[in-house]
Formats: sequence, structure tokens, C-alpha cells
Amino acid sequence: MPIRPSNPNPLLNASKCSRLFQQWVFPLVSKCRKQGTLDVNDLYEPLPDCETAALTDKLEANWFAEIKRNPNNPSLIRATLCTMRWKPFLIGLILIPSEFFNIIQPLLLTFLMRFFEPCSTMPAWHAWLLVMSTIFIAFCSSVIVNYAFFVTNTLALQMRVAYSGLIFRKLLRLSSHAFNSISSGEITNLLSNDATQIEMALFFINYLWVCLQLCQVSYLCTSFDYSRRKHCYNFF
Repeated sequence: MPIRPSNPNPLLNASKCSRLFQQWVFPLVSKCRKQGTLDVNDLYEPLPDCETAALTDKLEANWFAEIKRNPNNPSLIRATLCTMRWKPFLIGLILIPSEFFNIIQPLLLTFLMRFFEPCSTMPAWHAWLLVMSTIFIAFCSSVIVNYAFFVTNTLALQMRVAYSGLIFRKLLRLSSHAFNSISSGEITNLLSNDATQIEMALFFINYLWVCLQLCQVSYLCTSFDYSRRKHCYNFF
């Protein structure tokens, strides 16, 4: 079997700016554009954090600890949380500035629309400042969301690899009688369907912040409506 040449992952030595804007993957994209396709040897080596053995060992140790703690009803969710710790919630903290920008951007557009009202007294440089601020906020929000999705995908990949390794090790420990009682379709379903549910969970778990965002939007809308009414009453 031919030995695959070493191709270190450039993400290991990438700067913070390169990680944020995904510049470390540009050489691979450029090579694909020139060649028209990619070969297996063109792919980068996996990161040390995505090694199957280390991830499976960590999840397996937490699973065995959960069995000892609660032998009658062990919970895979608790074992998973012990493995991931606070990483999913830290990703949610990354998304907070993006959600804040999503609240600020409509307010800036509302102020910008006053420039186009008849007999508007807003200076032109105020309108240009609002336009540039809206574009800058949209750019920052897209960068933050893109980086958050990358981090979420990486964490989801790690947990999927750990689940697949745990299932594989469990199959190796089964007796021949127990192994014959399980169909290949059930094993395939575990690896291809059930193990991928962690990806969907990590994507949507941070939408629990929506309730906090709704409270902020409600407060801003109420205060903004109150200020407009007060301004109208003073005008009349």
C-alpha cells in the first residue's frame, strides 16, 4: 500500500487573522481551481484535536464513569457534556456580538430613512456615516457568524468521531451471539444517522439565546416608540 506523503495542516501555524477570515485554506482552493479536482494527497492532515484515538478515549472514560455513577440508568448526554465541557456555550458567547449587531442594524436604517423625509434637516455627512456604519456592522456580523459556524463544525466533527469510535469499540467487545443478533442496518444507522445528530444539536442549541434577544428587541422597540410619541407630543 503506498504511503501518503506528509501534508501538515496550515491551521496549526495560522495567525489569528488567518483563522478569522479562513485564509489558511486559500492555497487548497487555489490548487483545486488550477487542477480542476483534488487528490487524496492534496488534503491536509487532520488536526491533533481531531485524532480518533484521543477523542474516543476521552468519551469512553466519561461513559465508564457515568456507568459507575448511575449503573441503572446511565446518560450519554451527561457523558457528552463532560467530554465537551463548556465549548458549546463558549460558541454561543461568540454569537452574542452578532446578535447585537442584528439589533443595531435595523435601528441605523430607521435613522437613515429620516434623511429621505420631506424637509429633512439631517446633514448629508450624518447619512453617509449611517450608511458606512450599516455596511460595517453587516461585515462584522458575517465574519463572526462564519467563524462561529467553523468552530461549531469542528466541535461537531470531534464528537461524531468520538461516537463512531465508541460504537466501534463496543462492537469489538460483543460476544458472537450478541453480535449476530444485531443487523448491519442497525450499525449503519447508528454511524450514519444517530451519530450525526450531535451536529444538529450543536447548531441549534445556541438558539436558546433567542429569548434573551427577544427581550432586548422588545425593550428597544418600546423605548423607541415611547421616544417618538414624546417627540410628536412636543411638536404639537
